[in-house]
Amino acid sequence: MRSDLDSILSAVRDDVPPAVSGIENGIWPEIRRRRYAQHRMLGEIGRNTSIAAVALLIGMAVGFGRSLPPHHTVNIALLLTEVPPASLLE
Repeated sequence: MRSDLDSILSAVRDDVPPAVSGIENGIWPEIRRRRYAQHRMLGEIGRNTSIAAVALLIGMAVGFGRSLPPHHTVNIALLLTEVPPASLLE
């Protein structure tokens, strides 16, 4: 076991560490790609949210602009006498 560990440690010491510039050159395109994807996603969320907000405002404006139909009174006692009791239990 000791000889295996010594051989592993000596192999690690012999390896040349990668150049930092090579790592940066490999990472920057991925960072740019992820930022672009995040920007596009936030743009889609903002667009969908604004469309929903405008539709809600239009619906509210139309709802407030229309006049309500006149209120009709309902006689509850007459309604209860016309409905068979069995259908009320269902």
